[in-house]
Amino acid sequence: MLVGAPAGVEYLLPEEGDYTNFVLAKKDGVVGFYKVAQQGTLAPNKAYLQIPTASLTVTSGANGITFVEDGTTAIQGVTTATTADDAWYTLQGVRVAQPTRGLYIHNGKKVVVK
Repeated sequence: MLVGAPAGVEYLLPEEGDYTNFVLAKKDGVVGFYKVAQQGTLAPNKAYLQIPTASLTVTSGANGITFVEDGTTAIQGVTTATTADDAWYTLQGVRVAQPTRGLYIHNGKKVVVK
């Protein structure tokens, strides 16, 4: 539904056939895709959202799709799984029965076998 315009669009209309056009903008401090209000231009290397008009449900004056964030999202805590694995692994993660000379991972640490 996102239409790229590598060369730009000289005449971007609010509606084209069965589609309604929206552009990414900031309106009253809210970022969202807003319906193109009137014919305008779109700069090169930009894009616009083209949604089938039939799929839009029009409610009292709705003219955009906004993104509402209910607060900051973050990772709350990290727990690491500890295993009693006494195996040896190569740096690519392949398990080996008997390590020879080289660099391996053993008990979660890098180990040099000489």
